Amino acid sequence: MIKLIGIGTHPTGHAPMVEHERIVVCQKGLAGDKTRVNPLSKRRVTVLSAESWSDACEAAGHEGLTWLTRRANLLVSGIRFDKEHLGKRIRIGDV
Repeated sequence: MIKLIGIGTHPTGHAPMVEHERIVVCQKGLAGDKTRVNPLSKRRVTVLSAESWSDACEAAGHEGLTWLTRRANLLVSGIRFDKEHLGKRIRIGDV
């Protein structure tokens, strides 16, 4: 079962990430987050797998690095993203 375990935003490109317990979803992504994608793109948020992040950090010799370092918007557990997930949609709650 996939579970949402973290929400993060940043108001500008170089601003530190801010972690949230809940957030408002708007047409262009997450409220208060800098829109970092092409306005014509359908992608408005970045999703990071906790398991995949842990694997990548371990492989790079940086265990324990916070997921906010990756500057992703949503951290989920219960899935490892791989090539079969490219271009797929996921549903988190009602979104």
